Amino acid sequence: MNKKNRLNKKDLARKIAKHGGMKIDDAERFLDSLIEVFRQTMESDEEIILQNMGSFSITERGERLGYNPVSGEQMMFKAKRRVKFVPSGTLRIDPPAGCPELQTDID
Repeated sequence: MNKKNRLNKKDLARKIAKHGGMKIDDAERFLDSLIEVFRQTMESDEEIILQNMGSFSITERGERLGYNPVSGEQMMFKAKRRVKFVPSGTLRIDPPAGCPELQTDID
């Protein structure tokens, strides 16, 4: 995926402002608040479900044995927590033709 196909936080705030008929500063504050609420909710192991968008939850991956690719030495990878997003049925879209990296087997 190249940079022209990415939407950064500033660009997202501009789109929210335009779509919502508000000032960019207000959209940036809204986006900052939304991100903070998501962070706090995820930290407390709560799931976020947004109708017509999807759900966000925390998954835990246990400690596991791995290998250093350079030396071949065995090493233990620490357990970690990750945010998992599952899109709703209405949000799922077909990837553009010629973008195999966007093709998924969700269903």
